[in-house]
Amino acid sequence: MLNLENIPRKLNDGELQLIFKLLPSKKEKYAAYRNYIIELYLIGVTRFGDGNYILAAKNDSVDVTSPASNIFANGIVETNRSKYDISIHEIFENQIELDFISRDGNFVNYNEQIISAFTYSNWEPGDKSPITNESVKEIHLIKNEIIIAISESEKKIWVHEKESGYNSLIPFSLKDRSCLVMRILHRVSYFITSL
Repeated sequence: MLNLENIPRKLNDGELQLIFKLLPSKKEKYAAYRNYIIELYLIGVTRFGDGNYILAAKNDSVDVTSPASNIFANGIVETNRSKYDISIHEIFENQIELDFISRDGNFVNYNEQIISAFTYSNWEPGDKSPITNESVKEIHLIKNEIIIAISESEKKIWVHEKESGYNSLIPFSLKDRSCLVMRILHRVSYFITSL
């Protein structure tokens, strides 16, 4: 969890260190996101309360009516003090929603040492699942350029775009399978039109 005292405030080094584990600097799109986050301020919580935060310009206000945007990157970071589930959402109206949950309810400490991090952001074709270390099914839409990755054991799907290294997670649940094809097509069409 993030400490809400003295907001608006910049994220501290300990918080950025954990978030940056999900945003590899060697991948262009993730590196740009890192740079954007550094400029933002923690301004408050969303309608979901503690654990769900908004990063924005210093004088912005939290809009509790806006919908949650798609997830840009997510993963689990384990430190010598706690384990954090972190999801970084796509930019929406110049703000970033950040889900940051400490499994034991602790605030991030400045001197935590990272033990391990698991994120889809580092995944490359041929890799196993970063979470379960199980095989991933790959469907090459454009050979070695745009790949749909499916982890059956996790019930996760993402689209990998080779040029930027970006892995776009596709949200779905078993209840809304009928929408899944449309979501995949939407994400894939975005990558194809940007080529």
